[in-house]
Amino acid sequence: MGKHFKNYSLRLKIIQIIFLSIFLLCPSANSEEDPSESLNKQVVALYQQGRYSDATGIAEEVLQLREKALGQDHPDVATSLNNLAALYEAQGKYAEAESLNKRSLEIREKALGQDHPDVATSLNNLAALYEAQGKYAEAQPLYKRSLEVWEKALGPYHPYVATSLNNLAELYRVQGKYAEAQPLYKRLLEIAAEYNYRDISHLKKEQIDDAISDFNKAIELNPGDATAYISRGIAYHKQGQIDNAISDYNKAIEIYPKFAAAYQNRGNVYYSMGKYNKAISDYNKAIEFNPKNVNAYINRGNIYLSKRRYNKAISDYDKAIEFNPKSANAYINRGTIYFSKGEYDKAISDYNKAIELNPEASVAEGLRLHAMRLFSNKVSYENIPTNWVLPSIMGDINIWGLE
Repeated sequence: MGKHFKNYSLRLKIIQIIFLSIFLLCPSANSEEDPSESLNKQVVALYQQGRYSDATGIAEEVLQLREKALGQDHPDVATSLNNLAALYEAQGKYAEAESLNKRSLEIREKALGQDHPDVATSLNNLAALYEAQGKYAEAQPLYKRSLEVWEKALGPYHPYVATSLNNLAELYRVQGKYAEAQPLYKRLLEIAAEYNYRDISHLKKEQIDDAISDFNKAIELNPGDATAYISRGIAYHKQGQIDNAISDYNKAIEIYPKFAAAYQNRGNVYYSMGKYNKAISDYNKAIEFNPKNVNAYINRGNIYLSKRRYNKAISDYDKAIEFNPKSANAYINRGTIYFSKGEYDKAISDYNKAIELNPEASVAEGLRLHAMRLFSNKVSYENIPTNWVLPSIMGDINIWGLE
């Protein structure tokens, strides 16, 4: 499967283990009223120390207390069952863990419904238990259903969805089913990259310096991790280190030639430099490898708008809205094209939608006012004084991934 595939998979597996150790041993929802909460905190502490045997007795006591206080079928009881099952599994007591996981799943399905995220957790844990025993046929449908529930409940870019994708991909990989694993790893790369971008976008200068240092270490440890180059490239771009940013995006593409996010973000650099033809070329690639890449459509549309290639721009904004109906930017920009063409009714409709999606969109408010005034007076665009300038709506170019 290639060096990068395996290294990236291993890195995510480590993250997953850390994540699950926190997530699966979470406190109950009613912690303020639950007298067993202090005991549960001890369970968590002992689990994190690897003292599974010591934690088991306390976890069993927590389960008994919650069953007595809340009843056999309460969701918090399911959480305690889940935690105890994790401890049994860590000690190789698979039969005991399976029984508890199944009961936890049954309670959650009954109390919360088939499509609740906690149900996905129970499905995931039971699947992982089967996988640990080599029972791949039993694990696969559970991982698949867990993924479906998390995607439906939390959206396609949530970290839990990434964990689920990783687990299913790993299951395929250990069986040698590389064709089935590959598209899951590809999605995983995209999700990881998008979340890295969003985190970096809010960092201050000194924090970005620290982030670059961390990415340097990550690359030193795993030179085949394309996402680390992407993330460092974004940090460089935010600092204005353009050459370094482009170099990192080039390296990410060298490692993974179909990495849509790498092309998108390199396109963003070219966009910021005014190299529009190069930017369009990269956005074309980003869309080729990820046809639902909303930001690539918006940014390419912005370039077409600046060049007054309105039909192409409208087509891109239409696509962006199709794949993300909540994109206020797409509505604002498309509305501006209608405005410039004198189609004020369409412009007003798009500005209204943008304001509905983002009430703080002051640009949309101003443009809507102009459009309403012109529409009510039946003034054509051609009659607008030449010294009147349409307010700029290009704004940020969505460097940091999804909106």
